[in-house]
Amino acid sequence: MAPDGFLSAHGIIDNTKFGQNLLSKVIKLLDGQLGERKKYKFGSKITEGYSPEQIKLILNYLDAQGHSSLPPEGFLTISGIANLLGIEDPAVKKAIENLGVNLGDTKIYKFKTNLTTGYSPDQQIKIIEYLKDSGAFISLPPEGYKSIRGMAEQFGVSKRRLAKATQDLLAELGRVESYKFFSHTTGGYSPEQQEIIKQYLDSTQKPLYSPPPKEYLSAHGTAKLLGIPSSIVKKAIKDLEGELGEIEEYKFGPRSAFGFSPEQIAKIAEYIEKRRQDVS
Repeated sequence: MAPDGFLSAHGIIDNTKFGQNLLSKVIKLLDGQLGERKKYKFGSKITEGYSPEQIKLILNYLDAQGHSSLPPEGFLTISGIANLLGIEDPAVKKAIENLGVNLGDTKIYKFKTNLTTGYSPDQQIKIIEYLKDSGAFISLPPEGYKSIRGMAEQFGVSKRRLAKATQDLLAELGRVESYKFFSHTTGGYSPEQQEIIKQYLDSTQKPLYSPPPKEYLSAHGTAKLLGIPSSIVKKAIKDLEGELGEIEEYKFGPRSAFGFSPEQIAKIAEYIEKRRQDVS
């Protein structure tokens, strides 16, 4: 198979408006400048392949000879589409890669001084629809909006408790929009929705969580005891949901968190060790 970006002579013709006779003459004229060409499999045929650098050399020569291929009206490059939509180039590139053959045939045109692929208005619509479906247009949260994680830090309660509260309050909270919080897209809660959640938490939880029984540990404390990252312990707790039995929330230092008994900690440690043995 040919490396990514390599084209056969027929592939160059398909991607430009130039005819076979013209392209053959140019390749012959540039033979010494093009350098080594290797043979690759293109479809069912094995023939010479041209690297992106060699293709650029051929197209630049054609352009210098007055054979430039200007894009039809409305055609845009990847950067042009990204600028139009107000997003980054990589998001558009990824959409094009994922759409693959569904995008249809593309050709190379001259955009100002650059020779690059141009996308028709119909192809742009397909790209935009894909980007919408993949959440590329999700905006940053308005000022004061918080995710469940943000509220957990603000209220000093666990994310699990907050998630349950938002489920219990679906009708009261109304519509919850998704926003980008750092690298994650998740529900964002307005200051008014946060107040509803806080009042619910205040009315359903004890004024102060009691200290944990002796030898009980939080997920963080369990990780410290086992000498492993907290993320591994949290993953194990999630996987073991339903098998650990009842888990109560206690006050560990200034914050509340779920506490695990020595028996539950032993189950968590056993599960993590078994997973480690399965991987090795």
